[in-house]
Amino acid sequence: MNYNSPSRLEMLQFARRIAEQQLTQIDRWIAAEERRETERQHGIAARPPAPDWLIEHGLSGQDSMYVHTGHCWNAGKRSKGVTKDTALHALTEDGAPACPHRRPDTALGILEGLFGRRTATVHSPSTRHALQEGEGAFDLLLGDRDHLGEQFAVSC
Repeated sequence: MNYNSPSRLEMLQFARRIAEQQLTQIDRWIAAEERRETERQHGIAARPPAPDWLIEHGLSGQDSMYVHTGHCWNAGKRSKGVTKDTALHALTEDGAPACPHRRPDTALGILEGLFGRRTATVHSPSTRHALQEGEGAFDLLLGDRDHLGEQFAVSC
């Protein structure tokens, strides 16, 4: 008989110490995961709201490529949140095209007509104002078709 081998009681006590070490490690993992989840929830709560309107700029950062709604899936990395007035100005005065997926021009109240999106030339300020207000766009465009002036995107 070998008296140097551990007794059955000593082996059980050793197994208990190993199990306690494993439980301690698992408790540390649980605490770390709870911390991460708390931080994630705090980050979600502290996140600023998404902007209602985005302007996507070109590579130069100057020219506007598209105007998007705030939750558009197609907005690029060079998109910047803007106010409603800035988005409206970009669509009407600057000639930036509206994103064809979420149609921010429709959401902003720019007329959408029967024949798809067209670019019309509008010269007189009264006509431009009437178009922005949505008053008889088709008739106003026909009456103003001989004038040359700045580009104004409308749907007709």
